[in-house]
Amino acid sequence: MQRCIMKSGQSLTILFPYTELIIPPRCRKARYVNFDDGVFTTNIPCITAEQAPVAIRATFSCKTFEYRWYKERLWTAESLYRGKPVNDSTYRAIEPVIDLRDGPASNPYILNAREKTHLDNTVALDARLKDIIIIDGQTYCVAGEPVFTVCTFGLGNNHGGTSLIATDALSISVSGTTPENIYGLMDIQSGIDAATKTALERGDTRYLPIIANGPLFEILINEAVKIRANSHFKLSPEVKEKGCFF
Repeated sequence: MQRCIMKSGQSLTILFPYTELIIPPRCRKARYVNFDDGVFTTNIPCITAEQAPVAIRATFSCKTFEYRWYKERLWTAESLYRGKPVNDSTYRAIEPVIDLRDGPASNPYILNAREKTHLDNTVALDARLKDIIIIDGQTYCVAGEPVFTVCTFGLGNNHGGTSLIATDALSISVSGTTPENIYGLMDIQSGIDAATKTALERGDTRYLPIIANGPLFEILINEAVKIRANSHFKLSPEVKEKGCFF
């Protein structure tokens, strides 16, 4: 567990490369020049579990994980893929200094940092690091609200299938799932009914009865569940670019 020494949060410094279009000494024309002296400093907020109560508890493959509710957002200590934890998924402690200068061109903090300007990288880091907090010494990252969506595979008539599959709001923004196929945690039965109707229309009788495929969710704070069936849910472009990759 990491400790927050400063009351305002844990200090974090990130060293990064960047590129600027400049006119070098003894040159007449501007050209792109690489630099390795980028420095970004911030504080990661440190709070207690009482400040971020458990809003949703989920169980998947004998593993239980929690979504906490803080500043109108959901946070998890687990790295999730479409609402399910990945292997070795608990977020690691945050080092006080992170050096991105010798890493690959694509890294968890800034994509293709060396190809971007100092300002672009600073803006990207500021946005990403706002999605990280520390709760009682454990790193947490912002998480998309868990939902279910009706998915079809193949051509029908049991060649492929129809399912109701768990995912999350951040994944939806990337996949382009249509709003009418999204069902919140309070509308799972509506999702089952919709998937059943779709399966019957496609002739996917072998996949009946439809069950919700994903974690078992327990809602502890109703306010944290905002997505409803057929609510024309739409993410803003800003949210589409977010997501914690720490």
